[in-house]
Amino acid sequence: MSSSGTRASNGLPRVLFAEYPLNRWNLGGKERRTRALAAELERLGARVGYYDAWSEPDRDFDILQIFGSEYYQAELVKRARSVGLAVATFSILVFRSSADRERTRRWRHLDRFCPVTTTFGLRRSVLADSDLVFFASEAERRDAQDVYGVTPRTSTVVRSTVSPEFADASPIAFERATGLRDFVLAVGRIEPRKNTLRLIEAARRCALPLVLIGPMDQSHPDFSADVRARVDAHPDLHWLPPYAPDDPLLASAYAAARVHVLPSFHETAGLVNMEALLTRTQVVTTPLDAVREYMRDYAFYANPEDVGELAAKIREAYDTPFDERARDHVLETLTHPSAARAMLDAYRGLLASRS
Repeated sequence: MSSSGTRASNGLPRVLFAEYPLNRWNLGGKERRTRALAAELERLGARVGYYDAWSEPDRDFDILQIFGSEYYQAELVKRARSVGLAVATFSILVFRSSADRERTRRWRHLDRFCPVTTTFGLRRSVLADSDLVFFASEAERRDAQDVYGVTPRTSTVVRSTVSPEFADASPIAFERATGLRDFVLAVGRIEPRKNTLRLIEAARRCALPLVLIGPMDQSHPDFSADVRARVDAHPDLHWLPPYAPDDPLLASAYAAARVHVLPSFHETAGLVNMEALLTRTQVVTTPLDAVREYMRDYAFYANPEDVGELAAKIREAYDTPFDERARDHVLETLTHPSAARAMLDAYRGLLASRS
């Protein structure tokens, strides 16, 4: 960590990334994006390092960048500010359901009466004490105010983004490896929040083959066992373990599909939605405020609890020609370079205000 030293000689910020402690155990969308943003910031001239709790801290940085306003990061925010670092935080406010959001919101009124520190209070302090907060959507910014009662000192929307390399994907490699083409696809963790069982039923009602790519969530063994049983029982249902993020077969799988479906009960944006559009694959997803901010009119929306509606939208998307404007929308506004430029502008503004 740095004390209140001056910026690098090129005038660009020096940023210390503090990732989730278990990122290397769970390389999902957030973790993939963290690494991509670091690379893009360095291409723009910024210096990026990684905070390591087990090493002597490098003090030659201007900003500590936190990913996720989790309760256990409150002490890190406090310590960083005490040695003169500015703190920027990606809020990543994710609720498992609307009921979960409402339960959390109630703590806004209860927390002040608790005689001990709560996880709600710690998370609220991360949002309130950060010098700069990045929100993934305007909906998430509203959640900070409505659920946590926090209006950050400075905030901006930096949208979740994906690699532009998906735009070059070809279906050939995946079709050769699996013999599959023109199917319904779902990429991501197989868990109750992702609504996998209803998706399976919807695909069967459409009489369309379904390919699931992703890890079975071991924290829900009964759910995973149910999914496996259905895979074993139906020849048009296929499950493949997750591919590495940079494995060409992942992008090829998107390109080989006709429709990608993400019927989650809650999402911030859904990186897989954007990856699918880049490969000219139609998207069916949940009509959440944040998701609509990203997908606009380029997706088909279905109530995740209504299997009949989900099936109808899958069939409609399958039979509808792809709109090239959807791919252009992602390329122009939702890839890593655009997010890194927005972050760099915000960092410069933050440091200018402190000089």
